[in-house]
Amino acid sequence: LVPFAQALGFLLVLMVFGEMLKLAEQFASLGLSAGAIFQAILYSFAPALGVLLPLSLLLASILAFGRMSSDGELTAFTASGVPFWRLLIAPLVLGVAVSGLSFVISVWGEPWGIRSLQRLLADAVKDSLSAGMQPKTFYSWLNGIMLYTGERGDKPNSFRRLVFIDTSRKDHEMAITAKGAQLLPVRGKSAMLFHLQQGRVLVFGKERLTQIEFAENRYRLDLGAIWRRGEGVFTNRQCMT
Repeated sequence: LVPFAQALGFLLVLMVFGEMLKLAEQFASLGLSAGAIFQAILYSFAPALGVLLPLSLLLASILAFGRMSSDGELTAFTASGVPFWRLLIAPLVLGVAVSGLSFVISVWGEPWGIRSLQRLLADAVKDSLSAGMQPKTFYSWLNGIMLYTGERGDKPNSFRRLVFIDTSRKDHEMAITAKGAQLLPVRGKSAMLFHLQQGRVLVFGKERLTQIEFAENRYRLDLGAIWRRGEGVFTNRQCMT
């Protein structure tokens, strides 16, 4: 149990903080609080445990029996008349328990952790958008999403010019320009609503360009769906049981 706990702790820290380094750029651009970063680390434990639990048990078994062999304890057991199979009871019982726990974590725990992490980052983008954006600034919180805001307008969180580019879907890239825009959060959802005035939409499909001009338009940016498409570190399949 001692080498098992040591191996699990070391590998968990190594793997989880490796994933955190991949997300460090998003964390920095979103300005996450210390509590949110700690929450993200906890969510990252679930995907890691499904792999690290059996690996830690393997290392613990090698270390424990290797130490017993080097210290001559296996010879002492045999000389005392203790059957060798009795030494296998502890790793066998622990192995069955770890296998069952790893199965539960892999099937249900990993998707829960990844969905929760994606929701946390999507909500952080939403909060950053709704809290107040600076004029004449480029924003790029997510892969494939770019937003530029012009001078500040009369209404809260409104701007006199806006450029929005979405290349997160390679078969359906889109660009929106508007002379006036107001950004509003969607209550209860990881989404933002754009109220747009006097602009145009450019949609790039397969060998086809569609241009739409509008006097007034509304566009909903579903941040959660972007993360579920696997535009971050994790893939969509990892969110499934």
